[in-house]
Amino acid sequence: MGSKTITAKQLEVQRIVDTLSRAIAQHRLRPGTRLIEAQIVEALQANRNHVQVALQRLALQRIVTIEPNRGALVSQPTAKEAREVFTARRAIERAIVESITPELMRRNRQRIATHMSNERKATSSTDRRAIVRELSDFHLLLGEVSDNEVLSEMLRNLMVRSSLIVALYQRNDVPPAPRTSTSRSSPRWSRATGCRRSR
Repeated sequence: MGSKTITAKQLEVQRIVDTLSRAIAQHRLRPGTRLIEAQIVEALQANRNHVQVALQRLALQRIVTIEPNRGALVSQPTAKEAREVFTARRAIERAIVESITPELMRRNRQRIATHMSNERKATSSTDRRAIVRELSDFHLLLGEVSDNEVLSEMLRNLMVRSSLIVALYQRNDVPPAPRTSTSRSSPRWSRATGCRRSR
């Protein structure tokens, strides 16, 4: 099969989706925040039609909610949805870790070492946003290392939705990003990286 041709419109819509997703994941756009099309167009120097398509895509991913007469808002997950998201995330992360072979680990050893160094620096600081970013990026890195695009795409969506849940339900005096038990504690991961978990 030939490779798909990606159009300029598709690239632009994806840029808007990625930018908004990143802002939501980093808690710069809080749950319930109205996403006003005109403001997004101006901030991102984007076409209004492209912004509308991007918001519709985010709504399909349940990151954004589109309400009649109110427009688009950053989603506010229910407690039931929160439980389901973290259950799904644990299952996806387990599948990702189990798919990472020693060869994939060797191929990505430098990327992993660089990330872990950045993570240690972030967690030793008081910059909450940097901590959230680095802890989230660790899980996304696992998805990339697994070389499974389907699992990686599912994880990216669940990571943004997890971040929404943290922003909505977590108190300010608890750590900013929960680590799922699957990724860091996996014997396969520990053996493959040769790294010990930080205490």
